[in-house]
Amino acid sequence: MRRELYSLAGGIAAALVLGILSWVKGSDEFFLRAAGWVGSSALIIGAVISGIFLSGEQFRRSQANESRQDRKNRRTAAGILVLFSLPVLTAYMLVSFW
Repeated sequence: MRRELYSLAGGIAAALVLGILSWVKGSDEFFLRAAGWVGSSALIIGAVISGIFLSGEQFRRSQANESRQDRKNRRTAAGILVLFSLPVLTAYMLVSFW
């Protein structure tokens, strides 16, 4: 659980760093582009790692070949990436609708 909280804090830190950089540059467009890329990339990679894009047959076949520890590691990695992307995408939505 600690890793997930660190990834959430990392996402907040990344959003703050992007906000500071866009403030220094004086451009909201920079923030929107960078936050969009960082947040959506982390979300998509997390979804791919979790296996959400696999159909039922492929997912079962994939799980049959992995150990319990491998499954736990895969789910933890996917959760870390998804939780990292949440604050960044939230900041993106707030800035774009502001």
